[in-house]
Amino acid sequence: MNRDERIAQLDDRLEVLPDRTERLWAKNKFQVFGVQRAPTSLLVLNPTNRRFTAERMEVELHLQRKLDPLAYPGDEKSIISLLLDRDPHVEGDGVVGKQSKATDALLGDWAKRQQEHPLWIRPDGFVSNGNRRLALVKRLASQRGTEGFDWIEVVVFPYNVFSDDDLFEMEAREQLTEGLKMRYSDLNGLLTLRDVAEKEGIDWHDEESIAAVASRLQYLVKRSNASYARIQLDAIKYMSEYLVHIDEPDNFPKMRRSVERFRDVGKNMAWVAREDPSRKADMLEACFGIISAGGRYGDVRDLRTMLASDPDPFDALLAEIRRLEDAAVPDDEPEVEEQESIEEEPFEDEDEDEPTDTGPSPAARYPKRQVKRAIDLHLDRQRNEHNADVEFQVRSSSERLAGVDVDELARLLV
Repeated sequence: MNRDERIAQLDDRLEVLPDRTERLWAKNKFQVFGVQRAPTSLLVLNPTNRRFTAERMEVELHLQRKLDPLAYPGDEKSIISLLLDRDPHVEGDGVVGKQSKATDALLGDWAKRQQEHPLWIRPDGFVSNGNRRLALVKRLASQRGTEGFDWIEVVVFPYNVFSDDDLFEMEAREQLTEGLKMRYSDLNGLLTLRDVAEKEGIDWHDEESIAAVASRLQYLVKRSNASYARIQLDAIKYMSEYLVHIDEPDNFPKMRRSVERFRDVGKNMAWVAREDPSRKADMLEACFGIISAGGRYGDVRDLRTMLASDPDPFDALLAEIRRLEDAAVPDDEPEVEEQESIEEEPFEDEDEDEPTDTGPSPAARYPKRQVKRAIDLHLDRQRNEHNADVEFQVRSSSERLAGVDVDELARLLV
C-alpha cells in the first residue's frame, strides 16, 4: 500500500466521536480539536521518534540501514522494543529487549483507565505524538488478539494546516515539560532540546546566541529557568565537540552514560569564560582528557577548583595529560568499567531503568590507564592539601550549594 492509498483508506475508515474533543496548545494559542477513532492496523509508528533517538542511531549502525516499518515490516517490532523495553539490542535483523518497569506501569494504567488522551497523527497514519501508547496497544494485540485493541482515538493534523515544524514544536512542549507520565531518557531529552534549539537558529559558537536561545526555551526544562536551560544546551554542545575530538562525530549513543559529566564540562567552561577566558582551550583539553580516561565522577568538577585555587597544579596536570597522549601508548591491561554511585542532575526525572553515568569509551589507542593514574595522583594531591584549609572548604561548599535549587532544598528541610 503506497502513501496515497493509505491516506484514502484511513480517511474512509475514520470515525468521528461527537462527544470527544482535545484542547491543545498549537500555533501559540490553545485550540480545541475533534477526536476520531482510527483502525490501529493503519497507524504507523514513527521510526524517527525522538524518545529513542540515541538507541535508534545505535541500531541503525548495526543494521547498516534506516529503520523503516513500511519497507521492512519486521521493523515495527523493533520500534516497539525501542519504545517499551530496557536494554534493547540487535539480534539478527531485529531489536529485542526486556519489558521495562515503566512499560509495566503504563500497561497497568491502560488496563485501569484505557486511553486518556488521543494520539496525534498525520493523514497518512504516521504518529507524531503517542508512539509509546500505540506500541503498547500493538504489542497487546499481538499477545492477546486484536479484539479490544483494533481501534484507537486520534487527532488528525492535516498537512496544509500544520507543518512539520508546527508539530515538532507542539511535541517538544508536550514531551519535555515537567509532569509527564512517560519521560524521555536523559540523553534523548538533550538531543530533542538540541533539535529545538537549532530550529530556533542557535549558533553554537556564539555565547550570546546560546544564552538567548536558553532564555526562549526555558519552559522546556525541569526548573523552567534560563540558567538551567543553558546548562542543558552547554552539555549537548560539549558532547558534540567531544565526539568530533575523538573522530566519532554525531555518535551520540556513545554518550548515553556520560550526560552528567558533560554538564560539569559546561559549568567549567562557563566559569573559565567569566574568570579567565584565556584559559578556555586549556580547560576544555583537560576536561576531555579526564573524560577519555574514564575519570571518577566529580573529577571534571574538581578541575575548576584546582584552577581557581592555584594554576600551577592545573598546568602540571595538563602537561602530564599532553605528554601521555602524545606518547599514544595503548593500555596493555583490559579495561574495567567502574560502577560509581553518583548524584545526577537529570534533564527530567529519569526512568529507573536508565543506566548510571559511567563515562564514554575513549578514543582508539587512548592511553586510558596511564592518564587516569596521572589524574588521580594530581587531583588527590590537591584535595589532600586543602583538607585542613577551612576557608577553602567553605568556599568550595558554597560553590556547590550555589547550584542547588532553593525550592528543592526547602522541601528537603521540611
